Amino acid sequence: MESPVAGEHLDSPCRKKKPVDDGLLADMKDHLDQFVHTSMEQHRICLKKTIRDLSDFVKLRKSRSRSRQSTMKEAKTEPPDEF
Repeated sequence: MESPVAGEHLDSPCRKKKPVDDGLLADMKDHLDQFVHTSMEQHRICLKKTIRDLSDFVKLRKSRSRSRQSTMKEAKTEPPDEF
C-alpha cells in the first residue's frame, strides 16, 4: 500500500469498495450517504488523488506502448535468416 502524501489523512476520504454481498441498492445508498456527508476539503483531496492516479496510469500506458512499438520496429528491421 502507498504511504500517505504530506497533507493527506491516513484514512482516505475517497469511497471505499464494499463487498458485493450488500446488494446494489444498499451500495448506492451507502455511496450517496458518504458523498453527501463528506466535507469539501475531503472531496478536494479525493479529486486530486484520482487525477494523480489517472496521470500515473496514462504515463504507464504510454511507456508500455512505446516499448511495444520499439520491439516491433526491431523485429521488422532484422533480416530474415537464410538457409
